[in-house]
Amino acid sequence: MKKYILFIFIFSTFSALAQQQKIDSLLFILKTSAQDSNRVKTLNALCNEFRLTGEMEKSLQHGNEGLKLAEELQWKKGEAEALTNIGIFHWSKGNYSQALKKYFDALKIYEEAQNENKIASLYSNIGLVYWNQGEYPKALNYYFKSLKINEQSNNKPALAKTIANIGNVYWNQGDLDQALSYYFKALKIAEEIGDKNGVCIDLGNIGLVYWNQGKYDDALNYYFKALKMAEELESKSLISAWKSNIGNTYNSQKKYDKALEFYLASIKIDQEIGDQGGVATTMGNIGVLYFDQNKMEEAKKYLLEALDISTTIGATYIQKDHHLSLSKLYEKENNFEKAFTHYQAYISKNDTLTNEENTKKTVQLQMQYEFDKKEAIAKAEQDKKDNIAEKEKQKNQIIIYAVCGGLFLLLLFTAVVLRSLKINKEQNKIISLQKDIVEEKQKEILDSIRYAKRIQNSLLPSEKYIEKNILKLKKGQ
Repeated sequence: MKKYILFIFIFSTFSALAQQQKIDSLLFILKTSAQDSNRVKTLNALCNEFRLTGEMEKSLQHGNEGLKLAEELQWKKGEAEALTNIGIFHWSKGNYSQALKKYFDALKIYEEAQNENKIASLYSNIGLVYWNQGEYPKALNYYFKSLKINEQSNNKPALAKTIANIGNVYWNQGDLDQALSYYFKALKIAEEIGDKNGVCIDLGNIGLVYWNQGKYDDALNYYFKALKMAEELESKSLISAWKSNIGNTYNSQKKYDKALEFYLASIKIDQEIGDQGGVATTMGNIGVLYFDQNKMEEAKKYLLEALDISTTIGATYIQKDHHLSLSKLYEKENNFEKAFTHYQAYISKNDTLTNEENTKKTVQLQMQYEFDKKEAIAKAEQDKKDNIAEKEKQKNQIIIYAVCGGLFLLLLFTAVVLRSLKINKEQNKIISLQKDIVEEKQKEILDSIRYAKRIQNSLLPSEKYIEKNILKLKKGQ
């Protein structure tokens, strides 16, 4: 007989269990706050914190009050946050249709604001609801949308959560190798960034795969690691999840007393925090435990109650297992009519979850995601090459401009030099001509002087003549 699985998903708004002191502090702030955006923030925070402590009525009360005030203030950001918190509240209560409504209302606001981080977060939350409803292709579609945005922004905390959720979808479709691969990827990132909640959940999910493979010692090893961390985090939902899964493992080992102990502890916590999905799952587990011990009345009681809860909240993935268990139970009691009725219901629910079309769509989505990822990488590489080519082109243009500029300056300098030489040549020619004129004038003057001197010399007696006449005069005396 098939055992039931309980494991936890992480959405982007998930946080560790709040201390009562934090709630008291928020309540104190609320008493003195004005009717403004800060009050909306406080109400939204209280909605989240009360949900984490399991005080569901207070959670919804503060969430609705925050939403109403945000609408009155026309503060879209606060309105979207309130819608998201209320959506998470409905999800945790198993009210999946209401959760989707709130999520899509919040998504519309974030899309108008182009807030990529919040959009990715809501894609993940929406994927989670579709998983709960057994619509795996839709769940995977939204998870891959979220994954794409988170990879582009390198948002590692959200990336780890989304990868873990994708692993959950593959687990449900029986692809354990793919599921384990995604869980280990998520665990590695969660450990790198110190996300204890993520590490806790990834450890438990790895244990889940090992349990499904019949590796019970490995499963218990990872479950107890996860449980220890959940207790350190004081997270009731995680503590309940791993206690239920530990119960499954002990049940598989036919250690029924230990299994029942962990199951009952898990149900008690789920009832405290109002987790109907968890209650239905673990009640089904207890029904299987009693069936294995041939305690039919106890088994029937728990299985029927579990089926009633899972049907009420619309959890198809849980319903199908409840129907299968009841079919086997009624068959063993020779009540073949009821056995056949429940078996038909099981086939119907199982076909909805694992039919060929769903599997085909899942594979297509995986292939499309891988294709888009490769396309994005190729585009990034091409953009890088184009950027390098553009820079090289700019560099060559600069060199060409520099060479052209240099040639222009050289030509300009040459023209200036040639002009200067021409001017100098013209000036030298003029100077040479002027020199010739001056020399010619000087020659004419000198020639005139010589000519005058010759005339003078020809008119005046010579010195000898004068000297001879003076001597004659002296002798006559």
